[in-house]
Amino acid sequence: MAQAQTETKLRLLTPRFRVSFPQVWHKKAFKEGDTGRFSLTALFEPATFTDKDKEKFKTLMAACNAVALKEWKKSYQDVKKDGGYTLPFHRGDEQNKWGRGPGIVFCTLAAVIRRPGIVDKNGDTMTEDGEEEFYSGCYARASVNPYVPKGWRKTMALGLNNLQKLGDGERLDSFSSAEDDFGSDPAEYAGEDDDLLGAESAEEEFA
Repeated sequence: MAQAQTETKLRLLTPRFRVSFPQVWHKKAFKEGDTGRFSLTALFEPATFTDKDKEKFKTLMAACNAVALKEWKKSYQDVKKDGGYTLPFHRGDEQNKWGRGPGIVFCTLAAVIRRPGIVDKNGDTMTEDGEEEFYSGCYARASVNPYVPKGWRKTMALGLNNLQKLGDGERLDSFSSAEDDFGSDPAEYAGEDDDLLGAESAEEEFA
Protein backbone atom coordinates (compact mmCIF):
# COMPACT_ATOMS: atom_id res chain seq x y z
CA MET A 1 0.00 0.00 0.00
CA ALA A 2 2.80 2.43 0.88
CA GLN A 3 4.38 1.78 -2.51
CA ALA A 4 1.13 2.56 -4.34
CA GLN A 5 0.81 5.86 -2.46
CA THR A 6 4.35 6.82 -3.42
CA GLU A 7 3.65 6.15 -7.12
CA THR A 8 0.48 8.24 -7.01
CA LYS A 9 2.58 11.27 -6.07
CA LEU A 10 4.50 11.07 -9.35
CA ARG A 11 3.96 14.32 -11.25
CA LEU A 12 5.29 14.84 -14.76
CA LEU A 13 4.97 18.00 -16.84
CA THR A 14 3.91 17.59 -20.45
CA PRO A 15 5.23 19.62 -23.37
CA ARG A 16 3.01 22.35 -24.77
CA PHE A 17 -0.12 21.03 -26.50
CA ARG A 18 -3.28 22.25 -28.12
CA VAL A 19 -6.47 21.65 -26.14
CA SER A 20 -9.39 19.73 -27.63
CA PHE A 21 -12.71 18.65 -26.06
CA PRO A 22 -12.06 20.24 -22.65
CA GLN A 23 -14.33 19.09 -19.82
CA VAL A 24 -12.35 20.72 -17.03
CA TRP A 25 -14.91 22.67 -15.00
CA HIS A 26 -17.57 19.99 -14.55
CA LYS A 27 -17.53 16.21 -14.77
CA LYS A 28 -19.04 14.60 -17.84
CA ALA A 29 -20.31 11.01 -18.00
CA PHE A 30 -19.76 9.40 -21.40
CA LYS A 31 -22.12 6.48 -20.82
CA GLU A 32 -25.04 5.71 -18.54
CA GLY A 33 -24.02 4.64 -15.06
CA ASP A 34 -20.62 6.37 -15.12
CA THR A 35 -19.72 8.73 -12.30
CA GLY A 36 -18.21 11.09 -14.86
CA ARG A 37 -14.75 12.58 -15.22
CA PHE A 38 -12.84 15.76 -15.93
CA SER A 39 -10.91 15.39 -19.16
CA LEU A 40 -9.43 16.85 -22.31
CA THR A 41 -7.64 15.66 -25.42
CA ALA A 42 -4.06 16.92 -25.74
CA LEU A 43 -2.81 17.50 -29.28
CA PHE A 44 1.00 17.39 -29.41
CA GLU A 45 3.00 18.47 -32.46
CA PRO A 46 6.48 16.94 -31.95
CA ALA A 47 7.97 18.81 -34.94
CA THR A 48 7.52 22.08 -33.03
CA PHE A 49 8.95 20.84 -29.71
CA THR A 50 11.71 22.89 -28.13
CA ASP A 51 14.67 21.05 -26.61
CA LYS A 52 12.96 21.39 -23.24
CA ASP A 53 9.73 19.95 -24.64
CA LYS A 54 11.62 17.01 -26.13
CA GLU A 55 13.16 16.26 -22.76
CA LYS A 56 9.76 16.41 -21.06
CA PHE A 57 8.22 14.06 -23.60
CA LYS A 58 11.15 11.67 -23.27
CA THR A 59 10.70 11.65 -19.49
CA LEU A 60 6.96 11.05 -19.86
CA MET A 61 7.52 8.11 -22.21
CA ALA A 62 10.13 6.68 -19.82
CA ALA A 63 7.53 6.81 -17.04
CA CYS A 64 4.99 5.02 -19.28
CA ASN A 65 7.63 2.39 -20.04
CA ALA A 66 8.27 1.90 -16.31
CA VAL A 67 4.54 1.36 -15.70
CA ALA A 68 4.38 -1.17 -18.58
CA LEU A 69 7.34 -3.10 -17.19
CA LYS A 70 5.86 -3.15 -13.68
CA GLU A 71 2.31 -4.09 -14.66
CA TRP A 72 2.84 -6.23 -17.76
CA LYS A 73 6.50 -7.29 -17.60
CA LYS A 74 6.96 -5.85 -21.09
CA SER A 75 8.30 -2.57 -22.44
CA TYR A 76 5.87 0.04 -23.73
CA GLN A 77 7.05 -0.55 -27.30
CA ASP A 78 6.65 -4.33 -27.00
CA VAL A 79 3.12 -3.89 -25.64
CA LYS A 80 2.35 -1.56 -28.54
CA LYS A 81 3.62 -4.12 -31.06
CA ASP A 82 1.72 -6.99 -29.44
CA GLY A 83 -1.64 -5.22 -29.72
CA GLY A 84 -4.64 -5.92 -27.53
CA TYR A 85 -3.74 -3.11 -25.12
CA THR A 86 -5.18 0.40 -24.83
CA LEU A 87 -2.32 2.89 -24.59
CA PRO A 88 -2.43 6.67 -24.04
CA PHE A 89 -0.72 7.97 -27.19
CA HIS A 90 -2.12 7.81 -30.73
CA ARG A 91 -1.00 9.13 -34.11
CA GLY A 92 -3.08 11.98 -35.45
CA ASP A 93 -3.42 10.52 -38.92
CA GLU A 94 -5.54 7.73 -37.40
CA GLN A 95 -8.33 10.32 -37.03
CA ASN A 96 -7.83 13.31 -39.32
CA LYS A 97 -10.34 15.68 -37.67
CA TRP A 98 -10.86 17.84 -34.57
CA GLY A 99 -7.34 19.29 -34.89
CA ARG A 100 -5.79 15.87 -35.41
CA GLY A 101 -3.92 14.86 -38.54
CA PRO A 102 -0.47 13.97 -39.85
CA GLY A 103 2.31 15.12 -37.52
CA ILE A 104 0.01 15.18 -34.46
CA VAL A 105 0.25 12.85 -31.47
CA PHE A 106 -2.81 12.94 -29.24
CA CYS A 107 -3.89 11.49 -25.92
CA THR A 108 -6.68 11.85 -23.38
CA LEU A 109 -5.92 13.27 -19.93
CA ALA A 110 -8.55 12.52 -17.31
CA ALA A 111 -9.31 12.87 -13.60
CA VAL A 112 -12.18 11.09 -11.85
CA ILE A 113 -12.06 12.39 -8.28
CA ARG A 114 -10.59 15.89 -8.17
CA ARG A 115 -11.15 18.76 -10.59
CA PRO A 116 -7.81 19.89 -12.03
CA GLY A 117 -6.47 23.21 -10.86
CA ILE A 118 -6.01 25.66 -13.74
CA VAL A 119 -3.66 28.66 -13.85
CA ASP A 120 -2.80 31.14 -16.57
CA LYS A 121 0.68 31.69 -18.00
CA ASN A 122 1.50 33.98 -15.06
CA GLY A 123 0.53 31.32 -12.53
CA ASP A 124 -2.69 33.05 -11.46
CA THR A 125 -5.72 30.84 -10.78
CA MET A 126 -8.33 30.70 -13.55
CA THR A 127 -12.05 30.30 -12.90
CA GLU A 128 -14.91 29.21 -15.13
CA ASP A 129 -16.47 32.70 -15.23
CA GLY A 130 -13.19 34.63 -15.27
CA GLU A 131 -11.92 36.93 -18.02
CA GLU A 132 -9.38 34.34 -19.20
CA GLU A 133 -11.04 31.45 -21.06
CA PHE A 134 -9.89 27.84 -21.25
CA TYR A 135 -11.32 26.52 -24.52
CA SER A 136 -10.91 24.05 -27.37
CA GLY A 137 -8.04 25.43 -29.45
CA CYS A 138 -6.02 27.21 -26.76
CA TYR A 139 -2.53 26.02 -25.80
CA ALA A 140 -1.63 24.52 -22.44
CA ARG A 141 0.53 22.10 -20.54
CA ALA A 142 -0.39 19.67 -17.78
CA SER A 143 0.97 17.75 -14.83
CA VAL A 144 0.12 14.07 -15.27
CA ASN A 145 0.89 10.59 -14.01
CA PRO A 146 0.70 7.34 -16.03
CA TYR A 147 -1.02 4.37 -14.41
CA VAL A 148 -3.06 1.21 -15.07
CA PRO A 149 -6.60 1.75 -13.72
CA LYS A 150 -8.04 -0.84 -11.36
CA GLY A 151 -10.25 -3.26 -13.24
CA TRP A 152 -8.71 -2.31 -16.61
CA ARG A 153 -5.92 -4.86 -16.80
CA LYS A 154 -4.81 -4.00 -20.34
CA THR A 155 -5.25 -0.23 -20.26
CA MET A 156 -2.75 2.52 -19.45
CA ALA A 157 -4.08 6.00 -18.77
CA LEU A 158 -2.64 9.43 -18.05
CA GLY A 159 -4.10 10.93 -14.89
CA LEU A 160 -4.73 14.67 -15.11
CA ASN A 161 -3.57 16.64 -12.08
CA ASN A 162 -3.32 20.33 -13.01
CA LEU A 163 -3.29 22.59 -16.07
CA GLN A 164 -1.58 25.79 -17.15
CA LYS A 165 -2.91 27.79 -20.08
CA LEU A 166 0.02 29.00 -22.17
CA GLY A 167 -1.69 30.96 -24.93
CA ASP A 168 -4.62 31.45 -27.27
CA GLY A 169 -5.22 29.77 -30.62
CA GLU A 170 -7.85 29.36 -33.30
CA ARG A 171 -10.92 27.71 -31.84
CA LEU A 172 -11.52 24.06 -32.71
CA ASP A 173 -15.19 24.20 -31.74
CA SER A 174 -17.94 26.17 -33.48
CA PHE A 175 -18.35 28.66 -30.62
CA SER A 176 -18.61 32.36 -31.35
CA SER A 177 -19.48 35.14 -28.94
CA ALA A 178 -22.35 37.58 -29.38
CA GLU A 179 -19.72 40.30 -29.89
CA ASP A 180 -18.16 38.29 -32.72
CA ASP A 181 -21.52 37.61 -34.40
CA PHE A 182 -22.94 41.13 -34.28
CA GLY A 183 -20.00 43.47 -33.68
CA SER A 184 -19.24 44.19 -37.35
CA ASP A 185 -22.88 44.71 -38.35
CA PRO A 186 -24.52 47.66 -36.53
CA ALA A 187 -28.12 47.35 -35.38
CA GLU A 188 -30.38 48.75 -38.09
CA TYR A 189 -33.76 48.05 -36.58
CA ALA A 190 -34.10 50.49 -33.69
CA GLY A 191 -37.33 52.47 -34.03
CA GLU A 192 -38.67 50.32 -36.85
CA ASP A 193 -41.07 48.20 -34.80
CA ASP A 194 -44.18 49.56 -36.50
CA ASP A 195 -42.81 48.84 -39.96
CA LEU A 196 -41.91 45.28 -39.02
CA LEU A 197 -45.21 44.48 -37.33
CA GLY A 198 -47.51 46.37 -39.61
CA ALA A 199 -50.45 48.35 -38.25
CA GLU A 200 -50.97 46.04 -35.26
CA SER A 201 -48.69 45.41 -32.29
CA ALA A 202 -47.74 41.89 -31.20
CA GLU A 203 -50.11 42.24 -28.25
CA GLU A 204 -52.98 43.10 -30.55
CA GLU A 205 -52.12 40.36 -33.01
CA PHE A 206 -52.24 37.57 -30.42
CA ALA A 207 -54.88 38.99 -28.02
